[in-house]
Amino acid sequence: MNELAGIYSSIKSKLNNRYYFKSLMKEGYNAGILTEQNIRDIQLSLLNLLTRQVNKYTSYESTSVRTEKAQEILESITYCIGAYLKKDPDLKHQLELINPENMDNLFSLGLAVMKESVTHSQRILEQLKEEAMDTGNLAYTNTIFHGIPDFYHDYDMRYAAQEGGGSIDYPLAIDITDLDGAEYIMEYLTRLSLENRFCRHFPIKAIKQLLKGYHKDYADLLINIFEIVLTNGLGCVLLNRDIYSLEIEEDDRPELKAMLSGLKSSELESKLIMAAEELYHIMELEEAELLSYMKRTVMGLSKRLFHLLKLDKTEEFFISFKTEETQQKPSYMDGEPMEDDKLRDLIEELKELRYTSDKIAVIQREIHSLRDLTEILDICFYKEEFMEVFPLLNESEITYLLGSIDEEYEKEWQSALKRYALSHSGY
Repeated sequence: MNELAGIYSSIKSKLNNRYYFKSLMKEGYNAGILTEQNIRDIQLSLLNLLTRQVNKYTSYESTSVRTEKAQEILESITYCIGAYLKKDPDLKHQLELINPENMDNLFSLGLAVMKESVTHSQRILEQLKEEAMDTGNLAYTNTIFHGIPDFYHDYDMRYAAQEGGGSIDYPLAIDITDLDGAEYIMEYLTRLSLENRFCRHFPIKAIKQLLKGYHKDYADLLINIFEIVLTNGLGCVLLNRDIYSLEIEEDDRPELKAMLSGLKSSELESKLIMAAEELYHIMELEEAELLSYMKRTVMGLSKRLFHLLKLDKTEEFFISFKTEETQQKPSYMDGEPMEDDKLRDLIEELKELRYTSDKIAVIQREIHSLRDLTEILDICFYKEEFMEVFPLLNESEITYLLGSIDEEYEKEWQSALKRYALSHSGY
């Protein structure tokens, strides 16, 4: 009995959430539960099911489609079957269900799961539309009101259930890396809804001030609002301040530094998790799922803070509100380029950093020449990240870089610089 439990536990730990049905068959075979003959019979049954699906797809006017489309339809079938099997908590029963005679039934049941998932996620989306925050961040607004609705318009549940249209630009605090199709949309909206419910407890004016403190062009950036609000909420808890103000002043930094510096990585994580629990109780929240999400987010944040504490850059983590007077462009002084080997080492360091603000901190500390900066822009920054680097440059430096652009071989960061210059006039 214990041996069988161990086998099923081992199988479960190896399953691929994205390709669930395929991995279940593979691990079932590797564990000796499914035989080679079982696998062949199941594959034959799937091929027969594929033939019937192709006939429906072509309205019985043709028995053949492009190889790529046939593969897509087969993946849709296995995706739906996997979605149904995942609903069953009994792994032994799941393996018993995947027999040749049951493929059609499993596919039908999987389609029913997909329909319910789509209906449920649409309800979450409608609620999000009603409760969306007016922060001014374009990625947040466009994703909720345009990008995700496009998914439902394009979604082909029967013949491409694993695919997904739409345009989702807004990043979550915790990325989804193991789901596709309707399952991805469902999980994305579930997490976004959690983040939204948390943020709505804070005054929108305070959130906007915080985002302006993060970056004056926050409206155009791909940032996660929940993560920024949570971070300053934690800071307010540590400082015993009013959490709903979200304000951490420059004079608070020495106290935070003294409180957090010198802690081991595990100690820092524990301290922040305790702060998250206290924040949860102060807010009088009663959602265990939200508390779990907060803690998981904090685990990632603690690693970032540990790195920034070493650099004495807590201002990149706990954000202070900025007045108009303090929102001036920092100057970027040109100087001697780095030695090639040191520049290569720095590039490798930057590649390891997840957060753009951490990369910016390294640039401010280490880079002193436009030549080095342009090489780093080529390799270490992408898309909207460029817009966080350009404010480091003064007017003469931007003018120089614009003048050096070769239109025939224009690079991604150079195109972004031209857009930046146009939006900030004067260049």
